[in-house]
Amino acid sequence: TVTSPPVKNISFKEKEKTIYVGNSENLLIINDPENSELESPIWRSGNEKIVKVVNGKITGLAVGESIITVSNEENTITATINIKVINKPAEKLNITIDGYDLNFDPSVKNYQLKIGNESELKINVNKEKYTINGNQKLKNGSIITITINEKEKVTYVINIKKNTNYTIYFIAVISVLLLLNLIRIFIKNKKKK
Repeated sequence: TVTSPPVKNISFKEKEKTIYVGNSENLLIINDPENSELESPIWRSGNEKIVKVVNGKITGLAVGESIITVSNEENTITATINIKVINKPAEKLNITIDGYDLNFDPSVKNYQLKIGNESELKINVNKEKYTINGNQKLKNGSIITITINEKEKVTYVINIKKNTNYTIYFIAVISVLLLLNLIRIFIKNKKKK
């Protein structure tokens, strides 16, 4: 069996690392000499309320900073890294409606949407806390409200305009005209006899 040489020194690639609350990452130790291996490393977090560390895997628990220390069992060889934990950036609000281009802008609160014959729309919101009202039995002039219940309550209003299907009216008018013309021709022919 080949044994690796004893570790003389250990370090981290970075002096500092930033992670988000709730995220985890593995820390890698750089051994010196390169072909050596630190057996049974001991991992410690300077503040376990901010960062938890288990076998080199760190998890951000709360916003703040903590120094992570790794050492050999005798604590004669150590390395440290400062871990900053920050909140994840808020995801930008987006509302979409399947089959329609709403051109949603969070700063605009009122929209007008022309729809076909749907009685209900498939509305997609990328937030967890929201309510949609008025999205049933849609007709011309229906009002749909979408209320986002995040840090503050925000309501968006969609005024529905239904596209009138003039084809049906056109066919009905043509049919009536044809029927009247047939009746006129029938009456005219009856008078000739």
